[in-house]
Amino acid sequence: MVYLTLVYHHGGNLVTKDNGSVVYEGDNIDVQDPLDEDTLDVFAVRDHHHALGYPKILDVRWLEPGREIATGLRTIVTDRDLLEMCRLARENNNKVHICYEHVVSEPQVEEDVPQLIEMAPNSAIVEEVMLHNKQEDLISCLLKEECLQWTQCKEQVLGQHHGCKPFTK
Repeated sequence: MVYLTLVYHHGGNLVTKDNGSVVYEGDNIDVQDPLDEDTLDVFAVRDHHHALGYPKILDVRWLEPGREIATGLRTIVTDRDLLEMCRLARENNNKVHICYEHVVSEPQVEEDVPQLIEMAPNSAIVEEVMLHNKQEDLISCLLKEECLQWTQCKEQVLGQHHGCKPFTK
């Protein structure tokens, strides 16, 4: 059994410098180990970004050991890609680096945005709330479900409470 260490580079993007070199900027690292290469699958490697909190990615590539980023990044799409990654990882102390390229989110502007209209509060609701606040025994009844006829109690805020226990402090 061979166990691999996957080093995920995330939170950044591949950037080409003025001298032509490629670097991964904004690098965060997440390490997964030990992972049994016999149970590893393409989807687990590609979709690990969800566990890192990224709903979408642009691309995922692994770095061939001993190569520079500019020439050593390989796609991981098929089982053949995964087998090649595992083979080369065994030659690199069972370690492989994986880079996520992230989607840059653009704000979406809606053309026809409805205007907000200030509305007066519904006076019937305000009045009912005020009555309820004044009727502590009704609230006690309703919250504690002490009255079997709580619907009628609610309708008769100022009337009898059908035998409800009065609210006591």
